[in-house]
Amino acid sequence: MLSYEDTVKSLGKHLIIHPLNTSKLRGASVDLTASKWAWSLKNKESVVSSGVNGTYITIKPNDCIVVLTYETVAIDNTLMGKLYSKSFFVAKGLSPISGLVDPGFIGKIILTLHNQSEQAVVIHCENDSITQISFDLLMTKTTKVYKERTSHLSLLHNQGIFVPEEYLVLIDNLFNSNFNLLSYELLKSVAYKEVLNTINDWEAQEKKMIENTIKHRGKQFISSTWYLFLLIITIITVSFLPMQEEARIFIAPSVAIIGMMISIYKNRKH
Repeated sequence: MLSYEDTVKSLGKHLIIHPLNTSKLRGASVDLTASKWAWSLKNKESVVSSGVNGTYITIKPNDCIVVLTYETVAIDNTLMGKLYSKSFFVAKGLSPISGLVDPGFIGKIILTLHNQSEQAVVIHCENDSITQISFDLLMTKTTKVYKERTSHLSLLHNQGIFVPEEYLVLIDNLFNSNFNLLSYELLKSVAYKEVLNTINDWEAQEKKMIENTIKHRGKQFISSTWYLFLLIITIITVSFLPMQEEARIFIAPSVAIIGMMISIYKNRKH
């Protein structure tokens, strides 16, 4: 499963979420919000309304709706997605969500939400998170990718829901079906600049950490081996001093032993 860091690094390369809201990126998932396209399976009509507080969806008690995510999601053949419920809405009475997003998927995700409570549930479009998606890295790139991008239209038609032309234009738009075009739009967005700044900060921190590690290890090496250098210098110096051979033999080992004892004491102290 991709972590927050993995997800950020995959954006624009293996994964696209557009429009991207960086506040929706979680530790191991991404929150997706509701679009303005939602219909009741019970009444066969739109459940989207507008008011002073914006556009919202109302799910009546014991009603079931289908709703599209505001964000377009695209994944290549190296990833797969898993959908999960948001506990906030489950606590309000909405049925749990679970599902898979196949490799190669491009488009807005359609969800089925059932209100099992006796109270109406309100969802604010393009703001309230209705599901969260996590991503798994495939061990092998798959050659069997998702190609049924508009298959949900059959589901809607079979339920007696006839979507407006505006909706058909939206989902059939080349922008919402082409990975490269979506990637281009994501990469030039303000949100992706935030992502780049985050990645640059990580790289700077990692570089600093490596530099500090090298310095620390260098200091450790010098701290643990300085007596050897002292011994070598002492041997060279003693060899040129005018003294008896016995003195030469005694001085060098003595210096080495004293140095080792000091080094061992310092290491124990730290």
